[in-house]
Amino acid sequence: LFQLETDGTVKQFTRFKRPIIDVCVQSHDNDSGFFAIKFMELWNGESFHVPVLTENVRQYMSQLLFYGLYHRMNTVTKLPAGLEAHRHRV
Repeated sequence: LFQLETDGTVKQFTRFKRPIIDVCVQSHDNDSGFFAIKFMELWNGESFHVPVLTENVRQYMSQLLFYGLYHRMNTVTKLPAGLEAHRHRV
């Protein structure tokens, strides 16, 4: 039906190779977003070039928080004192 509607101009995604991969099981309901981001970061199209491990979820959260807080596009001028000390100076 989709191919008929698009006059066959869009590739059929059902014919793409889809590898079945082992993924870690989240231990808390709010971990899924962090794992999804880590999967996108580490997936090379065929496999993970570094394993994504359940026991590292706190590290993944910390890395993402650090990236967001200290990214050059973050326009917050003053962070709390405990965080401001880690901001990169240009």
